[in-house]
Amino acid sequence: MLEDNMTLTALTLTSNSVKIVDVHTLSSLVAALRKNRTLDKLYVANYKDNVPKAQALATVCQGTTPQNLDLSQTDMQGFGVHFCAGMLYQEKLKKLALKSSSIGDSDVESLANALNHTRVLE
Repeated sequence: MLEDNMTLTALTLTSNSVKIVDVHTLSSLVAALRKNRTLDKLYVANYKDNVPKAQALATVCQGTTPQNLDLSQTDMQGFGVHFCAGMLYQEKLKKLALKSSSIGDSDVESLANALNHTRVLE
């Protein structure tokens, strides 16, 4: 279990075979990651060369108060966008920047549903 693992320091979820993503399932993943205190880098899009963004994402997942998150210039799409929607459901974000992302129709729908749910986004 992710929440019980005390050795995991980096998690890459970019090359997974998940085609249909349920935002509630990803919300549960975010909740599990919140309890893991050793994770310091989390990759949900192709930004391997941008360690600060991976660190920021891990920090936001583990935080207890909503945070700002800038994942611009990461080519965020698909799974990564749905993961961010899961963070919105968990009310982990106050601001989310996804400039220069390849967001598709299902990604927009997932974000819109999450935005309707959250109360903390500015």
